Amino acid sequence: MLEIHKPTKRKDQPLKPLGEHIKDVCTSIKQAWGSNIFFLDTEWINPVQGAEATITKCLDSCRSIGLKAIPVVKINYDQRSFDAVREAIRADERGCMLRVDFEDVGAQVAIEGALECLRLRKSQVHLLIDYREHAMRLAEDVARVISVEDWITLTTASGAFPRQIATLPQRAWTDLPRHDWNTWQQSIKSGDLPRKPTFSDYATRSPGKPPGGGDPHVHLRYTKESKWLVYLDGTVQDGMAKNMPPICRELLSLGEYDGCNFSQGDREIHNTAYQGDAPKEKPGGSTQWVQWCVNHHLTFTANQIKNGGL
Repeated sequence: MLEIHKPTKRKDQPLKPLGEHIKDVCTSIKQAWGSNIFFLDTEWINPVQGAEATITKCLDSCRSIGLKAIPVVKINYDQRSFDAVREAIRADERGCMLRVDFEDVGAQVAIEGALECLRLRKSQVHLLIDYREHAMRLAEDVARVISVEDWITLTTASGAFPRQIATLPQRAWTDLPRHDWNTWQQSIKSGDLPRKPTFSDYATRSPGKPPGGGDPHVHLRYTKESKWLVYLDGTVQDGMAKNMPPICRELLSLGEYDGCNFSQGDREIHNTAYQGDAPKEKPGGSTQWVQWCVNHHLTFTANQIKNGGL
């Protein structure tokens, strides 16, 4: 599932119009994802009123370049927004995903009302239970899902990575528990669930709006079986980006590094570790560091899911 965020203002440039921003984002998705099906959530760019125009614009843009997007809806959508999604479903014949906060998983009237507005049966809808930053309570909540076997897919999502890491110790590795994965795995192993939900998380990011501005810290976030290894250094503004090669070398020496062939992110970490200290060499920036770690996380977690969570 992908979320489109609002355009950000770049220095000395006007803010990009939303329509142009949507087209650019869809083009980027097409280049990276091709013709594979994916879920598209427009929550962060939907206005308080008139969300139907944004939803239509996003789905039309996807359709125009051959992107196979399945729209994501929430139970608090107004009628016009449901109508916009219904038109897209009629055109694309791929159904939709209903994204429900875990507090509302038992809200039968609201869920049935959303399905009625969409004119869909549960067998035409994917269901996502979103725990946001909370640990999963699957034994309690999966049992509350209405007709749990009828949905096309059932997915539970949680994001345990903290929103702020600036308070962590600097120039040292810190272990942070993966409460999202750990609580899902514990529930699956118990065998007490009426249906096994697919695991989903927010990778090495936290739920909520994307971070805005500020002076980023030099950092790595490395996923392991039940924890993240996090290294925090000074800020980019203070010139600490030059410390990234030795940070990468230290990760490689820990014995928990998965090897340069494990993922593209691991390859970038390896190459940065051994690029040398010549001034002409660039150690990446905050965007690249996040990319490396998210890429490793996705690969690592996909392998865990493939192995049944064991």
